[in-house]
Amino acid sequence: MISNAGPHAPTSMSKLTKVVLVILIAAAALRLFLTLNLPIQLLANAGHDDGLFMRLAINLASGRWLGGFNQFTLMKGPGYPVFLAITGLSGLPVSATHALFQIAAIAVSAWAVYRLTGSRTISALTFIILLFYPVGFMPETLRVLRDQIYWPQTLLVFSLFTLLLFTPPGGRFTAILVAGLAGSITGWAWLTREEGIWFVPGLSLLVLVAILINRKEKSELLALARNLAVAAIGFIAVNAAYMTGNLFAYGSFVGVDFKEQNFKSALEALEDVDAGPVVPYVPVPGAARAAVAEVSPTFAPLSVELAPNGSLSGWTGAGCRIYSHTCGDYAGGWFMWALRDAAADSNFYQSPKTASQNFGKIANEIAAACADGRLRCRHRWMIYMPRMTGQQWASLPRALFAVVESTIFLSPPNPNEMRPSSALTGEFERYWEFLNFPHITRSEQRSDDIVVRGWFRDSESSEWPAFKAYAEDGQEIPSSTTRVRSADIQRRFSDSEADYNRFEISFRCPNRCTITAPTSHHPELRIAVVENRSLSVSSGSATLYVDSAAGAPAPAKPSQTLAAHMRVMLVQIYKLLMPLLLLAGLIAAVIAVWRAVGARTLDAVLLTALAAWVFVGTRIALLTLIEVSSFPAAIYKYSGPANYMAVVAAILSIASLRGKSPSA
Repeated sequence: MISNAGPHAPTSMSKLTKVVLVILIAAAALRLFLTLNLPIQLLANAGHDDGLFMRLAINLASGRWLGGFNQFTLMKGPGYPVFLAITGLSGLPVSATHALFQIAAIAVSAWAVYRLTGSRTISALTFIILLFYPVGFMPETLRVLRDQIYWPQTLLVFSLFTLLLFTPPGGRFTAILVAGLAGSITGWAWLTREEGIWFVPGLSLLVLVAILINRKEKSELLALARNLAVAAIGFIAVNAAYMTGNLFAYGSFVGVDFKEQNFKSALEALEDVDAGPVVPYVPVPGAARAAVAEVSPTFAPLSVELAPNGSLSGWTGAGCRIYSHTCGDYAGGWFMWALRDAAADSNFYQSPKTASQNFGKIANEIAAACADGRLRCRHRWMIYMPRMTGQQWASLPRALFAVVESTIFLSPPNPNEMRPSSALTGEFERYWEFLNFPHITRSEQRSDDIVVRGWFRDSESSEWPAFKAYAEDGQEIPSSTTRVRSADIQRRFSDSEADYNRFEISFRCPNRCTITAPTSHHPELRIAVVENRSLSVSSGSATLYVDSAAGAPAPAKPSQTLAAHMRVMLVQIYKLLMPLLLLAGLIAAVIAVWRAVGARTLDAVLLTALAAWVFVGTRIALLTLIEVSSFPAAIYKYSGPANYMAVVAAILSIASLRGKSPSA
């Protein structure tokens, strides 16, 4: 006998259901409050991560596709820049769009659990536990990073395919719509991070289970085949749209060039060269690069750039700070970025086609030298995984434990440890404005400087004041004033001319200082900058408003203080809850499997739980291999998908024990 999913939702809601729904909506509002009042770190100068995503997003929102082509343009997928572009156009701060998308993904997951189990209680618990799991708003994850949307994407991919395969909507059109959405979001997730292959085992198990459950029903199998075909079309359409955009913008029908075949072949060929001693966490040591330079004319100029005293030697510092024995060479995951920069200096990135051809030449020249004996080469079983020493292999259990520890939230970091945002620059202000001024961490700056930020507006005059700063004794202090774009002021006052009415005044304040904003009509506008708080003064039609004076941390608002305290409390709760929940889930899964095997029963809830555990295990395996071979991966911004999928897996495993499965 085959047991399928739980009953569908009733047509009318009971009074208790309405009460629970109100509670869940209130919980979602509280989660939104938390996110809006916890500061994010805005790193405008992180050119390979945060800054890259924001720059690409501005290009997308401006209709310039991804901007001019260089080594950064197609380096990482456009999934997150698209999200940021929509954020910028929405008028909502990025912290709000992050939270709303996360809440939506959690709601879909809870709905999938309800459709499978038929239990409102289990579904509501799933929603609440996922909603307040602090992994999503720990300090290390609160950045303008793609990881903010990747774990919700993972939940959506799993949940939508679960709905599609086990409890599909009754109408054909609705089922096709869900299938298209499942495929499209999978395609979007595929373009958000580059390691999307880890989805395949878990999704494959879901599909296999659905086929087994419906194997005797021809009509169900045909519907299943139709839905999967629609999902595949959605996946392909998203990726094809991206590649078509690149065709129009850059002349090549290509995707993310980090995964481009010739680049992968060149990187793999370099890592295959066996020259000099094997250095842990150094994929292509200097001896190997020197050997390749002798046989590869295309790589030779790159090797000069990558030399210990070359122009790109700054890349060696990142790994040196973590693996001291690598100092002076390119460690782990940083070599590939240094290689791309060296290629850019040698004009590889004139176009995607030119870059591919040149990397292809490097791969072919190395292959030829390996074949005729000029180079000694070896072959590895996994792309991007460099040769490892026995010492690294011996550390595999330690790496596995570290990843598992982060996955079960056993030793969370200090929830109050916030790092500053980038220094205040024009680029920083541009990104901050584009993201609709989210609450951010204090910016880096010289400790003896103060930066006053605010806005000025005169409703009857376009005259801009001559800002000045004065010390307590009345002496003028040398200062620097910059006008900043002010779309928010335009919107607030419906004034199209108020496009540059924000300002920054930088000066060195010896004690208690004052800023003035005199104009010919209003010479007395003056504010004493005595505390880091919002202040304003008006005179007639003119208003001078100070948002903050950054030189010391601004005093937190009561809502921000409350949010910080709530995060600390949630960290303490989940530090105890998650290990217990996941252990109970694993035990429940073992018992349920034992019982199902004895009864020869296929149970959709149990098998879906096992597929969720496969998602968790695959992610843990991937991060463990990265941890032991390339760079630290046992951190929450990478483990997030496993953290949240583990909750779903544990809850479904426990739910599968309800009642005794019927025997065959």
